[in-house]
Amino acid sequence: MSFRARCLSSLALLCVVTAAGLRAQVFDVVHAKGYVEGSFYPPHNEFDPSPGVPFPDRPTARWGMRTELELNLVKLPNFLLWGDARFYFGDNRPQTDYNYSVKGLAANLSGGFGYRILQKPDLQIRYGTGRWVDLGGLVWGDRLPWSALQVRWTFDTR
Repeated sequence: MSFRARCLSSLALLCVVTAAGLRAQVFDVVHAKGYVEGSFYPPHNEFDPSPGVPFPDRPTARWGMRTELELNLVKLPNFLLWGDARFYFGDNRPQTDYNYSVKGLAANLSGGFGYRILQKPDLQIRYGTGRWVDLGGLVWGDRLPWSALQVRWTFDTR
């Protein structure tokens, strides 16, 4: 099974489990929170993962999907694992060809671990790493993986 197929099938499984509200035994040990978000980029507003490539050769995305997942152990609630995946689909060419293709274009995958310093407001220090993955539609060369020390502040005024 290809990397692309594994990523998409894993994401589909995550969506099904989350949407169905199933409570597996693992959730007695791990608290999970996250979301799945879909995007439609209208004509002349497509997502461009290949800046600098000439327009006739530059594929842009019409569709996007993003998911984020955070896992916390029940007995160690301040330690966390996290992942963020963004998938882009399409085969549009700016000023040349506008269509509604769902051809796999690229994925930006990142993840890491962290420690929650405060609960309210939610303040975390994280280590993250990520990379771009070609899903069969990009024209740029290799992109290096990245790593970062991050501070995340999540607020909720409800």
